[in-house]
Amino acid sequence: MLTPQLVELNITELCNRTCSFCPRSQGYPNSNLNMQLELANEIANQCLNFTDNIHLVGRGEPLLHPSFIEIVKIFSHFSIKIVTNGDRLENYIDDLHAVLDLNSGRHKITYCLYDDDEQFADATSKFSKYSDIFLYKTYDTGNNLFDEELSKKQWLDNRAGFFEKNPSKQSCFIPTNRVFIDYNGDINLCCHDWKYKHVYGNVKIESVRQVWQHNMQEVKKQLLNGNRACTSACSECDVNYDPLQKVYSDYIDNQNKRVSELMKC
Repeated sequence: MLTPQLVELNITELCNRTCSFCPRSQGYPNSNLNMQLELANEIANQCLNFTDNIHLVGRGEPLLHPSFIEIVKIFSHFSIKIVTNGDRLENYIDDLHAVLDLNSGRHKITYCLYDDDEQFADATSKFSKYSDIFLYKTYDTGNNLFDEELSKKQWLDNRAGFFEKNPSKQSCFIPTNRVFIDYNGDINLCCHDWKYKHVYGNVKIESVRQVWQHNMQEVKKQLLNGNRACTSACSECDVNYDPLQKVYSDYIDNQNKRVSELMKC
């Protein structure tokens, strides 16, 4: 049965930074909107036998969720990937290690370092003993989106048209590989859609599996055929490469299987 590689959760709309490559630097609101634990439990139940991988990253800083460790506990039987700016990682490290065992090789925390080499050295001294914490240098130069070489190296994109940049005309495979669920249960087409936030269903009304299999199928097929006009977000988006193929060794093989299944429908 056709299933995604991962489900990505936007558990909070809060962030404590305004990086130049993020829509928050261009007016995206900082809102105290957080996924409720009841909803997180419902999503976890729906994701059983649907995906093995849960990503806590979304549009906000996940460690700002007021019940962050409780959220982690709810999804701890999945393989969890967390992307964080790391500003509060030290506060949570003991609890995270107790819940996930950060030397197990099953989970991954990507600590994005936005400041300088001093920050990198400090993070190395504090977290190098945890093999599941990956330190990623992605320093905020102040103009990352407009530095073509840096953007390509760090997979920075225009957030589906939030920033003005020439859109791609290539086929897109991201919606065949991922599901994005917002803090309120809305299922969006893609994690890159910060501007329009197209909604294709809500897990409170129908299951994530139903939305995945039915509501977005036609859009997926259009994207695979290179028709980026299928949604306003897609038509303005410049994404043409998914860095998660660096994270999952079987990403491309599974993607090709999904594409083959979709084209038969």
